[in-house]
Amino acid sequence: MKLLHRSFSSFPSSPLQTFLTIPQLCSNGRLQEALLDMAVLGPNMLGFHDYDALLNTCVNKRALREGQRVHTHMIKTSYFPPTYLRNRLLIFYGKCDRLADAHKVLDEMPDKNVVSWTAMISRYSQTGHSSEALTLFAEMMRADGKPNHFTFASVLTSCSGLSVGVPEAAESRNESELRDLR
Repeated sequence: MKLLHRSFSSFPSSPLQTFLTIPQLCSNGRLQEALLDMAVLGPNMLGFHDYDALLNTCVNKRALREGQRVHTHMIKTSYFPPTYLRNRLLIFYGKCDRLADAHKVLDEMPDKNVVSWTAMISRYSQTGHSSEALTLFAEMMRADGKPNHFTFASVLTSCSGLSVGVPEAAESRNESELRDLR
């Protein structure tokens, strides 16, 4: 049976104790306590629901260091996360604007699905990295990925991002050249 977190009631001498699991701690906004339990539990004691709760809380709070601790724990304990949790890691790093880390998670995924590809393409698109989004979309198509309407919406957003930047850059360059001629 899993070791459970003990939190005492507000009365210091009270014999009443409640036992909370990591998902319960996370849902009660007690991320730091959940991370402490994660560290105490060690290898082979955490499972899918524990990691899911931790990653979802880190995504919602954009808690970079805490999410990195969860990811590190997975690696150190040789936990092989399913695609769903790898997608959560990818989304976590993307929301924390750690695009290189998110892309590394994508690159290391043995089984990418449409959510994997779309999450990364979408984050690139949302952060103004249109070229990277389109390059990744082309890679998805070469890997026989099956895009959905969310994927296409992100790709179209990236296309509009490219067309907006080109005329502005050209206009800026032309103004600079005119100043040089004067």
